[in-house]
Amino acid sequence: MIALIKYLRLAALATLALACNDNVLPSPPPPTPASPPALEIVSGDNQQGTLGEFLVSPLVVRVTDGQGSGVAGALVRWTILAGAGEFSANLAVTDANGETRVSFRPTGFAGADGVQISAEVNGERPAVFVLHVLRPDVPSEVLIQFGPVFDCTGGADPSRFSAPEGTIPVGTLVEWEYASWLDASCAARLRTILVPPGASSFESAPVHPGERFGVILGVAGDWVIGDVKHGGEVTLRVR
Repeated sequence: MIALIKYLRLAALATLALACNDNVLPSPPPPTPASPPALEIVSGDNQQGTLGEFLVSPLVVRVTDGQGSGVAGALVRWTILAGAGEFSANLAVTDANGETRVSFRPTGFAGADGVQISAEVNGERPAVFVLHVLRPDVPSEVLIQFGPVFDCTGGADPSRFSAPEGTIPVGTLVEWEYASWLDASCAARLRTILVPPGASSFESAPVHPGERFGVILGVAGDWVIGDVKHGGEVTLRVR
């Protein structure tokens, strides 16, 4: 009898413990971290335009969240990675569908790639447009040949530039041609060191021997352009 009473007590305690456990709610799962916004090209990539004229089609991107839905009100920053040109706006806000667009006028080209443009949101991986630029059907008004005298190892043998004499009219197409006598493995990269007030900076893609980089200089003032890979620079006085 005593053993039966102990058994019944233990059974009652076990039942009570199960009942208490049924009332304990499980801990909620930790919140899922929000996915960073993604940026995709909608249209305008790989199109062809004419130097100095606005592209026929705008550059369009879409910002999405982790579920692929469009993000409204996102701020997209547009920058030029190689070449030169002007945007209708350097910053643009996405619409209700998560899309935003800008117009672009190329004023310079960089080797075979033409112009490269980056669209970026919140520092995430950018979307990159590659545009192909046609030169105007006129000869270059100014051609500058440049390159080192002996080799392209840099340092002791910087690029020398054949600077034009006098001043250059505003709106002139200026082209730089890299020395054709250098080894095919050589490459230069041109970048503005000083630009007149109101002018935009530019940088070329790698320019290989015999290739050209061209820009329309549309603002009056002194422009200083240098070879940032090997050193050396040229000053152009635009009036």
